Amino acid sequence: MLSNMGALKAKGKYLLFLNPDTRFISGSLGELVDFYSKEDGTSRPGVVGAKILNSDGTLQLSSRSFPTLARQFYESYFLYRIFKKSRIFGSYFLSWWDHNSHKEVDWVAGSFMFVKKDYFMEAGMFDEDYFMYSEDCDLCLKLHRKGHKNYYFPYFVMEHADSGIASRNIAEREAGIWKSRRLYFKKNYSAVYAGYLSFLYLAGVLNRILLFIILSIFKPGSKNRARLAAYFRVLRLYFKG
Repeated sequence: MLSNMGALKAKGKYLLFLNPDTRFISGSLGELVDFYSKEDGTSRPGVVGAKILNSDGTLQLSSRSFPTLARQFYESYFLYRIFKKSRIFGSYFLSWWDHNSHKEVDWVAGSFMFVKKDYFMEAGMFDEDYFMYSEDCDLCLKLHRKGHKNYYFPYFVMEHADSGIASRNIAEREAGIWKSRRLYFKKNYSAVYAGYLSFLYLAGVLNRILLFIILSIFKPGSKNRARLAAYFRVLRLYFKG
């Protein structure tokens, strides 16, 4: 993994992992370093994430709680969308919170991750068994289990390009998220836990196929058709393993 190779060669005290499709909006690294140093004096900070915006200026929910079977159930059955302000159903994406103040969180998305190099090495770096998704969550969990606290820091703001709606893009992304999350559960909990996750994920895919069939009938349009085609492709990829 290139991120690990870069970390091994880095000479500085801190590491910043940043996606290439991000753009700086506001804030300063000095403020971020000051925050980290202050927390390092009282607690053991792990990863700090920035405030991430979509291209249209809306908030990306990039700081989250660790995934659980219950949270996968909320996602599969749309409860996290129906009850966004619920601290229970909105717990995975922290959608009940305004994200306007710094806060200890379980994990932050890999599009922006600031961490002390010593702590990154202590956690064993990014697990290279992950291809694209969940390596950020896995790193934050390893740091959490070692007594570190991960934080969301909204005073440093970045823009992260939105994903397109092409059928293949959605399908590949969704299938990739499922495969990596299944690996995450297997590595950090058990194969049985991962099996339950797979069942819940399949239920979520089938629910989305049903939803977009209905939407395509009553609200025909290229976007709904693209989503429907994407989830049929996800279903095929699911059964391919």
